[in-house]
Amino acid sequence: MMDYAAFLADKIQMAPAGGFEVDAEINPLLKGHQRAIVKWACAGGRRAIFAAFAVELNPAYFSDGCKYVEAAAREMAMPSLFDLLEAAE
Repeated sequence: MMDYAAFLADKIQMAPAGGFEVDAEINPLLKGHQRAIVKWACAGGRRAIFAAFAVELNPAYFSDGCKYVEAAAREMAMPSLFDLLEAAE
């Protein structure tokens, strides 16, 4: 019979990494752990950040995040919803 830890290990499903690597300079106002969180979230694609402290989301940080995502979208050369809407007009 399988022990409980092995049973749980069999149930784990790892999500594939669907994001991108951040090659650009990350905002120097971010602290070290915040830079690590940004890189981790961008690399994973669909990752939520449930941090307990020091993850302020001010306009500068939000703007940087948008720039990273926009740059990655351009590199993928895939049409976005906005491209499709513009083509329909």
